[in-house]
This record gives sequence, structure tokens and C-alpha cells, in this order.
Amino acid sequence: IITNTMKVTFIRHYKLEAPFDKKETINQEQLVRLSRGVVDPSINQDVKEYLKTLDEREFKGFELVLTSSTKRTKESAVVIKDRFNLNIPLIESNLLKECVWNPKLGGSRVQRFIDSTDLSNLKDTWNRTMQLETYLKSLNKKIVLCITHSFFMQIVYLYFSKKFSNYTEISYENIKGSFHGEYLKGFAVKII
Repeated sequence: IITNTMKVTFIRHYKLEAPFDKKETINQEQLVRLSRGVVDPSINQDVKEYLKTLDEREFKGFELVLTSSTKRTKESAVVIKDRFNLNIPLIESNLLKECVWNPKLGGSRVQRFIDSTDLSNLKDTWNRTMQLETYLKSLNKKIVLCITHSFFMQIVYLYFSKKFSNYTEISYENIKGSFHGEYLKGFAVKII
């Protein structure tokens, strides 16, 4: 039996420009505005130096780049395409958007996410990841690069691990112990 297998690599966008490059230096209001997409900062200009540390072999063979609609993911895609001479299409998809949260709420962000007491929740994010898988299959490509956001990547990682048949099986510890991506780095999955 011949199956069509797609390799999808998910990476985190590059770090943001100041003052958004360090969470400890931005205030609560800036965090709320960033989280809700009210502000959409660019990536830090030191990205060209950082790109020199990446292994060129990890960026070969992609047929398409998908990003969320934020500046940081689109700009990350452009610098990667330029640096590694990738003459491939770039498509935006809201399926890759970050989970929205309200830093003004008390307690653990992850627990609020699980309990559906924050702006984004586990159930909706799990369902969006299922939609993303369906969308990726519809592209009819073999190798795709997705540039997205760190917290969303944690749920994507758990989803594609195939260890959970439903989002209700995921615990606080599963999310906290999930993938925590460095800038412009991530993980690859196979989709059949």
C-alpha cells in the first residue's frame, strides 16, 4: 500500500523587537495588548546574526511556508526564505495564530487555558489543530514549513504526539512538559 506522507516542520517565530523582546521589561498593559494582537511588533534586527547559527540542511526541500498573520511570523518567514534561498510561496493562515490570554487574570495561564477561564482554551485550540491537520493535507505538498507561536506549538506537539485521543486527556503537567521552542527552531511531524 502506497501512502502519501507529508513532513511538516513547526518552528517558533524570531524574538520581538524592544521592548517586547523581554517579558520582564514590559508592563502588564503591553502584555495584554500583545496577547490580543492590538500591537503587532516586528522581529528584532539581530535576526541576521542569529540566522548564521542555524543549520542550512534543516531548511532544505520545503515546498511552502505557512505563517500566522502576525508581523513576527511573516517577517521570520521572509528572513528564512532570503537566508536559505527558498523560492517558495508564503501563505498566511489563522490556524497558526497564537493562543490569546489575559495576563491581568490571576493564577496559572496554563490552568486557565485548561479550565476555559481565559481568552483561549484547550478545547478550541485542540479543535483548531485538527482543522490545521485537515488543511495541511489539502495542500497536496510533501514538505511544509509552519512558522507559528510558542504556546500554540505546545498544543500542536501534544496533538501530533498521538498520545492523546482527546483534549480532555491532557493535563497541566502535559502542557508544562510539552515542547518549548527556541527562536526559529522546532519539531517535525509526519502526516499521512
